[in-house]
Amino acid sequence: MEDQVKKVRGRTDNFNHEEVLFLVELISDRASVIEDKSATNKMRMAKATAWLEIKAAFEVRHGKSRTLIQIKDLWKRTKINAKKEIGGNKREMALTGGGKNEKVVSILSERVMGICPQDFKTRKNPFDSDARLVS
Repeated sequence: MEDQVKKVRGRTDNFNHEEVLFLVELISDRASVIEDKSATNKMRMAKATAWLEIKAAFEVRHGKSRTLIQIKDLWKRTKINAKKEIGGNKREMALTGGGKNEKVVSILSERVMGICPQDFKTRKNPFDSDARLVS
């Protein structure tokens, strides 16, 4: 029992804002591959290659060793935060009744929405009682 040494994984530094912006820039160059929803073997290989290129460019630029999982998780969290921010802005706009909205969407969220606009589409309900009637 004493011979077994438990490895304690150290905590890495948080991603700073510059790293997040650089990741968004890297992904925007490869958005057609990274955000593709198809599951063909060819696309899986293209995605794996794109992520490895992103990881290599990230390490060259910032000099920090980040795992591929950390970088993918950062992209996932960045998209989620952008969706929350843009959704909150839309809700705030609805509350004002079309008046001036005090909330401003960040440039980062706008860039993320530009990369994957299909993830930000709102669904329209044709049976909504507030919808305009077409004659």
